[in-house]
Amino acid sequence: PDKKVNLDLKETTNLPEVERLAKEKGVYSQIFFTGVEDEFVEAVRKETSVPYYLNFGKKTNMSKFESYIKFLIEKTKDAGAIGINMTKENCNPKLVDKFRKEGLLVSVWTITDIENDRIYLDSDVDNITCKNPDEVTAYIGKH
Repeated sequence: PDKKVNLDLKETTNLPEVERLAKEKGVYSQIFFTGVEDEFVEAVRKETSVPYYLNFGKKTNMSKFESYIKFLIEKTKDAGAIGINMTKENCNPKLVDKFRKEGLLVSVWTITDIENDRIYLDSDVDNITCKNPDEVTAYIGKH
């Protein structure tokens, strides 16, 4: 019960069934969606009450600038999302801090190499998609 389950959307055809099954199995309070692209937002909002992160997969160096962070915050809020799900390269401590001050969460993908990805792990994000969960969990437990 203390674990969360990230459901990475690739399509929206069965959203009500996903929610129904999660409730039936007693895990509804543990699930959330990532992979919610702009074109999925309307379906997710209309067809389910599962919390979700808005996807931001565009690789850009703009996410370090105050005005762009404000844009991302407004976009996330307008989508009704609990936070933003972004490529690790877009994540930085300043962005995480600004999102937190707005009551929003930050999720990053995909952590593949602890040595090179420490900066993202040290940003204190709320959710991490990774290929090596045991290694990431051990690293986080030590820091």
